[in-house]
Amino acid sequence: MSNLLGRLAIPAALALASLGPSVSYAQPEPPNVHYVFPPGGQRGQTFEAIIGGERLLGAEAVRISGQGVTIELIEVKEPDPDEKPDPIKRPVVVVKRDTARIKVTIAADAPLGSRDVRIVSPNGVSNRHRFLVGEIPELNELEPNESQAEAQQIASLPVTVNGQLIEGDVDFVRFEAKAGQTLVCDVHARKLVPYVADAVPGWMQTCLTLYDAQGKEVAYVDDFRFHPDPVLIYEVEKDGPYVLEIRDVIYRGREDMAYRLSIGVLPYLTHIYPLGSQRGSATDVRLYGANLEKETLSVTPTADGPRVQPVQVTSQGLSSNPRSFAAGTIDEAEDAEPNDSIDEPQRVTLPTTVNGHIGAPGDTDCFVFAAKANQRVFLDVQARRLGSPVDSILTLFDPNGREVIENDDSVDKSSPLITHHADSRLNYLCTTEGDYTLRLRDIQGKGGEEYTYRLSIGSTTPDFDLLIIPDNPRVGKGGTVALTAKALRTWGAWGDITLSVQGLPDGFAVSDAAITARQNEVHLTLTAPADAPLGVVTPTFIGTGTFGQKTVVRNAVGAEAIMQAFIYWHDVPTEEFLLAVLPEAQCTLATDRPAGEVLQIVPGATAKFNVKATRTGDLKGAIKLAAEKLPNGITVKVATIAADKDEAEITVTTTKQTVVGLKENVVITGTIKVDKDTLTCAAPAVPIEIIAEPEEKK
Repeated sequence: MSNLLGRLAIPAALALASLGPSVSYAQPEPPNVHYVFPPGGQRGQTFEAIIGGERLLGAEAVRISGQGVTIELIEVKEPDPDEKPDPIKRPVVVVKRDTARIKVTIAADAPLGSRDVRIVSPNGVSNRHRFLVGEIPELNELEPNESQAEAQQIASLPVTVNGQLIEGDVDFVRFEAKAGQTLVCDVHARKLVPYVADAVPGWMQTCLTLYDAQGKEVAYVDDFRFHPDPVLIYEVEKDGPYVLEIRDVIYRGREDMAYRLSIGVLPYLTHIYPLGSQRGSATDVRLYGANLEKETLSVTPTADGPRVQPVQVTSQGLSSNPRSFAAGTIDEAEDAEPNDSIDEPQRVTLPTTVNGHIGAPGDTDCFVFAAKANQRVFLDVQARRLGSPVDSILTLFDPNGREVIENDDSVDKSSPLITHHADSRLNYLCTTEGDYTLRLRDIQGKGGEEYTYRLSIGSTTPDFDLLIIPDNPRVGKGGTVALTAKALRTWGAWGDITLSVQGLPDGFAVSDAAITARQNEVHLTLTAPADAPLGVVTPTFIGTGTFGQKTVVRNAVGAEAIMQAFIYWHDVPTEEFLLAVLPEAQCTLATDRPAGEVLQIVPGATAKFNVKATRTGDLKGAIKLAAEKLPNGITVKVATIAADKDEAEITVTTTKQTVVGLKENVVITGTIKVDKDTLTCAAPAVPIEIIAEPEEKK
């Protein structure tokens, strides 16, 4: 995969023009964005906003994904506790971070929804922060607003209030409502920052309380079903003023705990039915919610679109929230009562996707299908992943009525924003020919109109998603950066997935890599030539998998590894993969292995190679080597390159149980302290393969 071709196109705003050969480059940490305030804006408006974070000094541009939004960087400042309050920030906040003042312009026809905002600086591209484009008027909260008496007055509805909750903070707003209106109050908080590393439960958990003109509580919500962001829907009983309170349920808060609170007679979809249909097939979808002008909508999933597509409606000129709608590939049916017990199941033909309801608490849906001996069947519930509250459990019975397999929860890593993976999956090899019965129920015994599901029986289409981590790597001229490619496979996608790259400039090289059938990830490296232009590159990684007679090609998306609540890690996709090319690194690593030559090892054996460091300038100190994690059965013993040395030996060891045919890349990284910074570097990947021991040596 060496000498991959592509042309580099760097917009003037993104070119790292201030960097030059004279700049000392020790790879200090890249900029880090903690918050954007306001975290969104209305179509057709221009306004100023603040980006707060670390290492923002020297920023040269702000990048935003998608179309219709432009951002101009005005100035960047260090924290100054004596600075006078800024009218677009909360005046009571003492700013403890670098801040970048920006000018945001949103076109009148800009698509609604979320964008990724990043700072571009001489040290690379920051992490992403979400920015939401809306369509109703907006305002920023104003202090003091911490009691009903001090509630911020809103002149008219609808409106979106942008706010921040500082520790112990409570915000109140006051507005007029009329009897008979259906008021919708919709919070976007976790939607802005899905995971917080250093807080429990690991996200902002807001709650809403609505008070009438006498100050009496008339409604309270702290979530929407299993979503932490609350939605309050209230049938207004009397004309008059109402006060709405928003806070964190345990009174936490800080600058990065921002929210968008939309209030008004807004269209809101609480749920839909069915939750999907076959690609290319028009389906009448029933709509449920508040302030909707229609009860049904004809939906046709596109043939080449994503596996899950949004359904959204317009009422009184305003767009509703989107609901998830699955695009299927096999025949579909609806569950039909009575099918409440394994003695009266509904017969289906393989393969089929059944759309159904757990219609009431305690309801059970049963299905029977014919299978042959040694036939493998896949059974998959889509409910929680599509926004349904169903917490499913699947139980399969053989032709003799004997329970053979059961599953409650199955983790789907392609849904990284779900923390309770409540959907069930079964993979079973039928032992005898005959009728098998499948039972589906809610394990909590709940049910109702909104408890909808899609149950795929008998087949799944081999497919996969491909992630590249990190989403914002940096590489110095002549240096190497380590990446990880992860395949998120659907059942049946068990073949090898080979990787290729498009859109790299001449001279860049990427190590050969394939995610074999036994693996879900592979390490790889990208090396920049010594004369690489400085700037931001947006290459495309492509995965090609062959599963039986089917070949699937998927473009990779960048993903950021985010920690939740001190311990849990999630790979969350981003909208762009951005590679920053920086000045020449002060240290580079290389191995004594010929480029691309596979190092073959038999189970229970060892192999060795050397890593050599090249230091530039007056760089001194020991280089601590490490190896990227490898599959079970393969270990790498690394050494430290001493301050007075330039080479160290690496030993790769396999166990007797290491699987023959396993392929991976050994990626060695190095770190060295430079003043307060840590220089990081990597050696080009060394491909390895586990081979069987020759017969004459057995």
